[in-house]
Amino acid sequence: VQGRFRLDKEAPIEVKMRMGGNRLAEAESGMDFTPRFDGRIMDFISVELNSNLYQYEKVLAWLEQTLKISDGKEWNKKAEARAQLIRQYLWNEERGLFLDYDFVNKKHTPIASVVTFWPLYWEFATKKEAERIVNNLSLFDSKGGLVVCEQSEQPYLYQWGDAAVWAPMQFLTIGALDNYNYKDHA
Repeated sequence: VQGRFRLDKEAPIEVKMRMGGNRLAEAESGMDFTPRFDGRIMDFISVELNSNLYQYEKVLAWLEQTLKISDGKEWNKKAEARAQLIRQYLWNEERGLFLDYDFVNKKHTPIASVVTFWPLYWEFATKKEAERIVNNLSLFDSKGGLVVCEQSEQPYLYQWGDAAVWAPMQFLTIGALDNYNYKDHA
């Protein structure tokens, strides 16, 4: 193997399949491509995927209530259990951020992403977590808006890296800040 994105012609098929699977999964994640996962997205629990799954569970609870299928309690329980797991695995107390978790190596990614605001956008972060995250807003600040990832040693220019400013990230972060009454920051 010659680097994360280049393979030796003689690499075993298993290595090629693993690398291809990771590349395809990262493209499917919507963050094609980012330094957050070190080319190994299938080894990570991501902040935005789990935040979205929390919200889907809340929406399913609402739909069951609205359609009078049930009281929605089961979906709400699942959402609250997911929020607790997000806190357990994705909250990094030392940095005061939600960070992707590398479950193979049992550690957080060293590269923070603006997706740390998604638990605030979906309104399941605690006030203390929100305050800590807002105190780290400068990690993502740039002249053009909020960058997707904090500055890091990146061997490549990533579409979703430390120089990338994308409108959806601005929208979600503004909404997150607004949800927790950080109007001036928003």
